[in-house]
Amino acid sequence: MPWAGIGGTEHATLRIARAVRDRGFHSIAFCRDDAPEVHEFFRAAEIPTVSYRLTELSLRAPVAFARNTRTIARELKRLDVDLLHCADVDAGIEAGLAGGVAGIPVLCHVRNPVLTVSRRERMLLAPVRRFVFVSRDTWSTFGLPVGPERGTVLYDGIVPSDGASAETRSEVRRELSLAPDVPVVGMTARVSPQKDYLTLARAAVEVRRAVPGVRFVIVGDHTEHEAHREHFAMVREELVRLGVLDAFLFTGFRSDVGRVMRAFDVFVLSTHFEGLPLVVLEAMSVGLPVVATAVNGIPEVIDSEEVGLLHPHEDSDALARQLIALLTDPARAARVGDAGRALVRQRFGMETFAENVASLYRDALR
Repeated sequence: MPWAGIGGTEHATLRIARAVRDRGFHSIAFCRDDAPEVHEFFRAAEIPTVSYRLTELSLRAPVAFARNTRTIARELKRLDVDLLHCADVDAGIEAGLAGGVAGIPVLCHVRNPVLTVSRRERMLLAPVRRFVFVSRDTWSTFGLPVGPERGTVLYDGIVPSDGASAETRSEVRRELSLAPDVPVVGMTARVSPQKDYLTLARAAVEVRRAVPGVRFVIVGDHTEHEAHREHFAMVREELVRLGVLDAFLFTGFRSDVGRVMRAFDVFVLSTHFEGLPLVVLEAMSVGLPVVATAVNGIPEVIDSEEVGLLHPHEDSDALARQLIALLTDPARAARVGDAGRALVRQRFGMETFAENVASLYRDALR
């Protein structure tokens, strides 16, 4: 696990560990020694964790990286690890070589667009036996040429929900101090530069003119990490400038994102880039109509207006029009939500996902 906080990569990795548990695979999460919340996240799911130290390779001082690589390799051997699955490209760069030293096959997930791979990074990724891409777009734009013998697309899978009960919806709205009848647009994503909150802020001006009383509920960290705090300050300043700060509610990090979604009327993902965002699948699985930015792997999920709406990157006018269209036409919103949920059940079910991951692991071990 290459990150110090909890985000889509951590949730996706936990989903993998749970998916293959009944297929004979036991998982151990190697988490950074400065990431206590990531350790707790996996331990709470009964996934044991091991600490490792993040050390970047410096060509001027390679000894520390070499020493750390040997330490990780020894730990892999001590725990009788048969397969190393790097959760993202950063993890492959940090630990792929350790898997090679330990003599075990290495897989590396690619979850976001990586347009350039340096010569140093290519060297560190050399032990990777197979790259696992979350979308066709992520593969086609990867900065390292990867042929079919070394790459595969693995779409994420989730357990479809039965939708929001009226009781849960009312309960969550009371917790968030939202009136039962107020229109709610929700977005679940950390407040970071990757997520295009500024376009959403500009769209909110037009949405509020057309739908008075609309609230935008943002579920994601904006206080725990310095980078998130800095970006939140910028976003908040823009909301004040546009006069829509009072329309936004930032909940901070929540571990019950699926439950909080039940309070939404429309789900939005305004973003600069994505591999294939799980939050879109999660929102569709609970029957929420989705409006998302047409970047990277997102159009591979929302491939028609029947299952969701797409808007061009940084086009606040188009985003506003689509949000207004769904908020002012509940019947259409319900049809889009129902079609999206059916799509998730058909193409992104957990049973198919679990078998695909297990097959991937078996092939690597073979």
